[in-house]
Amino acid sequence: QPKFIVNHTFCVHRSTDLLLAKAPVQHLLRIPIDLKSHEVLKDMGVMHRFLLLAALTLFIVVVKATEFRHTKMSRPTTSGYGGRLLRTARMSDDEARGVLIPGLKNWRVTSWIKNGKSEDYVLNKLHLTNLIGRALTDDPNFKYFQKFKVDGWLKQKASTTAAWDDLGLSTLSVNEITKVDTFRIYEEYIKALNKKAKDIHWSQWSKLLGGGSDTEMAIKVSILTKLGRLDDTDIALMVGSSGLIAYNRAARQYGKFY
Repeated sequence: QPKFIVNHTFCVHRSTDLLLAKAPVQHLLRIPIDLKSHEVLKDMGVMHRFLLLAALTLFIVVVKATEFRHTKMSRPTTSGYGGRLLRTARMSDDEARGVLIPGLKNWRVTSWIKNGKSEDYVLNKLHLTNLIGRALTDDPNFKYFQKFKVDGWLKQKASTTAAWDDLGLSTLSVNEITKVDTFRIYEEYIKALNKKAKDIHWSQWSKLLGGGSDTEMAIKVSILTKLGRLDDTDIALMVGSSGLIAYNRAARQYGKFY
């Protein structure tokens, strides 16, 4: 009678020896083979998941590397059309910084006002020195110079006439004023005061906007009218009845001047 070798992973009781002796050899061998196959399949499942995870990680790394390489390669080596193509490659970096730049410049303007910096100092810092006409007013930094002047006057509670004289407008005629660079700054100050007037009692309006020469009052009335102050009573409370007279006189003399 042949001897059967039972796998060492199995423990067979004596009472079953006879049954084992009569069982076909292939039946005895199938048990450990099937169990071992189950363990192998289990191990293969774990390995399969591991390989999938590794493959996915590798795919992500390759995609990121490709995107980075594409960005670097998209930078042209020649400027072409005045260097406009350079913006394509730097777009994401420059736009990300651009979100912070306005806030930073506004903070600098506030700092300049607080520390009493001069107009020349600010023009130099904003790279506006020696610019005139459209070159000045169309420069992106001009709005920060406007803010420096307007916020400074608001802090000082300056009269409109003080701002008018500071901008050198007192020597110009009505039809000349709207054509000079500094007029836009005066206009912004009137806008700021008109906005402030909405938050105070009407009896205080003249303290904000009253006074000035006939030319200044005519310009002031024209700005306020453009801002929606169409009621003569409002205008009179803001600049005085003499302001309306000056405006009507200028309109007859110069026609539409603003």
